[in-house]
Amino acid sequence: QIEYTMVVKNFGPSDTTDAPVTDDFDSNLTCTWTCTATGSANCDDAGGSGDIATTVDIVADATGTANFVTIVADCFIDEAMRGTLSNEAEVAVPPLSILPDPFPGDNQSSVDCALNPRADLSVSK
Repeated sequence: QIEYTMVVKNFGPSDTTDAPVTDDFDSNLTCTWTCTATGSANCDDAGGSGDIATTVDIVADATGTANFVTIVADCFIDEAMRGTLSNEAEVAVPPLSILPDPFPGDNQSSVDCALNPRADLSVSK
């Protein structure tokens, strides 16, 4: 089992509405996820199963500490999976926004995890 946590913030200068958040999970994963809003933020979906494809609303917060959303995905890994598990999440400027993101370089985050299969042995008499 693996858990992914992503925190989506809006450093401004403008508020954002319906910003798309996506995370396409490896086909060897079976995931459920929840979204929790803090401060003046909103998750348009409280959670779901499978890949994440949702939108969020976040009031601009120059410090990134007052208004944000946290999405947590709990995933079961297919027991046949071996090697490295890669995952990338992304937030984008809303499609109808007339303002560009002044720092688009921080709109993606990725992680690689080496899988170390183990045996859960047991004996009883």
